[in-house]
Amino acid sequence: MLIKTASFALFFIAIAGPAASHAASAGALAASSGAASAPTITVQGTGGVSVAPDQAVITLDSIRFASQLDAAKRANDTSTERVFELMRRYGIQPRDIQTQKVSMDILREPGDRDEDFELRYSRPVRGYLVSRKMIALLTDLRRFEAFYAEVLQSADCEVGNVVLETSQPRKYRDMAREQAIRAAREKAVAMSGALGQTIGKAVNITEEIDRYGSSTNGSIEVGARVDDTGLFAPGQVMVTASVSVTFVLN
Repeated sequence: MLIKTASFALFFIAIAGPAASHAASAGALAASSGAASAPTITVQGTGGVSVAPDQAVITLDSIRFASQLDAAKRANDTSTERVFELMRRYGIQPRDIQTQKVSMDILREPGDRDEDFELRYSRPVRGYLVSRKMIALLTDLRRFEAFYAEVLQSADCEVGNVVLETSQPRKYRDMAREQAIRAAREKAVAMSGALGQTIGKAVNITEEIDRYGSSTNGSIEVGARVDDTGLFAPGQVMVTASVSVTFVLN
């Protein structure tokens, strides 16, 4: 009789154990669901810092043509060396000069655009085109106008692009981000206040990144930066940041 009682007790515990566990799990799930369903408000904020640019990124292209590839390459090397010498005269350091791209192309006699592949590439060769794209960083904008004018008059290269920018984008982006955070909080306070509520702690913060993978870096193309007298006027560049913040609603 004692054995049967013990067996019944053990059987009862085995049945009750999973039931208790299931009840505890259900309680935890309910608590979790309650926390997850807390009302929130999500707002966006933007900030910007206007700063004078202090450097220029200049893209230069050296292009040479010759009937023989070796001759075209030698001509391009010679032109490139003269461009490097021009950069050095204006204080551009070797560490601030980068060769971005070198290309060599075959130029053939013109023909029918609709001809097939084999005919197109069997036309006589006119010569070879060797080009080199260089990027230079000019850190003294007081010398920009003279450098730009000399490059434009040079037979060794063409100006591809000029961008004015700040040398401290991280510093000003951090400042812009702080402004964006404050703007987002002020917006959340105003919106919740209109509903008779207040905001609690932030539960999510996301920095908005543009499609190029970064915030606005504080740069502008130089084409529009000329005043009424035709003199170089660097003006201001804007460093911006945007954030999205989610607050708990009380």
